[in-house]
Amino acid sequence: MSRINLIRPAALLLTAILAFSVITPAAGADSGFRPDDEDLYFSALNEEIKEDVKTIEVTRGDFTVMSSCKGEIEYDRVSYVFNNLEEGSVRYVKMLVSSGDWVHKGDRLVQVSTTVETADLEALRTQIEVEEQNLEEFMAVNRELMDKYTRIIATSSSANERRMAELLYDRLVAGFEDEYKARTKSIEQKVSDLDKLENSDGTLYITAESEGEVREINRYRNGDTLRSWAYICTICDTRTFRIRVSGGVSGLYYNMPVMVTQAQSKGAASIEGRVTTCKSSVLAPNLIGNTDYIEILGDMDTFEYGSDVTVSYRSVDMKDVLIVNKSAVYHDSKGDYVYVYTNGNSIKRYVQTGGNNASVVWIVNGLAEGDRVVIK
Repeated sequence: MSRINLIRPAALLLTAILAFSVITPAAGADSGFRPDDEDLYFSALNEEIKEDVKTIEVTRGDFTVMSSCKGEIEYDRVSYVFNNLEEGSVRYVKMLVSSGDWVHKGDRLVQVSTTVETADLEALRTQIEVEEQNLEEFMAVNRELMDKYTRIIATSSSANERRMAELLYDRLVAGFEDEYKARTKSIEQKVSDLDKLENSDGTLYITAESEGEVREINRYRNGDTLRSWAYICTICDTRTFRIRVSGGVSGLYYNMPVMVTQAQSKGAASIEGRVTTCKSSVLAPNLIGNTDYIEILGDMDTFEYGSDVTVSYRSVDMKDVLIVNKSAVYHDSKGDYVYVYTNGNSIKRYVQTGGNNASVVWIVNGLAEGDRVVIK
């Protein structure tokens, strides 16, 4: 074999060894690519790949997060009918209305028969006399106090004394009117009951005290004795509804707009509403029941009474804040971060976020309007 033929295989072998040493780094040497370092990965992209990187601009806009809770439909005005005939033995005769009937105030609901002893009539007359006497004494005392405060206001040389007299006078007048109406109403009711008992042949009627639809009738048999204040039925004004959220929701506040939705077989029905009483309110009705009430703004004919509804509301509603597409924000053990795209390079940057919804993230700190970030 010639010398040339010996050199050629050796040269080929040396070339292969050199090529392999360039491609494969020595043990312990840095490979130049660390999968866990995404910053270097992005910055090492060649120009052709960089042109394919998708970016989006950080903008200002409104950020909203919608939350929801369960609610129940109930009638806004409901009255309960009881046996309010307190004198004598009251026996049930018959119901004069049926469930679903529409009644007006004063309409007869139940026919009853009564047996009244003379002693019962005398007791009722005595109650009326006592209440009338108490009313006269109440009016006399209040007139005396009003005259006293009026004299102080007109003659006192002390400004503080006159001011105090004015406050006491105003408070007395306000309280007097309410108390006078309540006492007068009680007397009138007892006088009416007495007239019925004295002029009746034993047949009396329990009447409606409000307008509405008759519901939930309590059934009795002819001849049953009705105890005092025995339940008869419920009258619901079905023309007005409200939504009740039992237990209350901390995210609801007074006068807050909401959307009420009900799932039905024919599809979802929706209507707007507003919160009239909320868990955080100091209003007495809410402190008792700890319940949120929502007034419905519109016609609820399409809603089915007795079925639950969903109340949707804005738990977060920020105006003119930095927002970015949700696909641009990543997360690791250190927090939320984005890749800011500048001059063809992508730099990892941690940001402070205020929340996210289905499409965007609210950026509190770490980015500026106009920044471009890489999206997935």
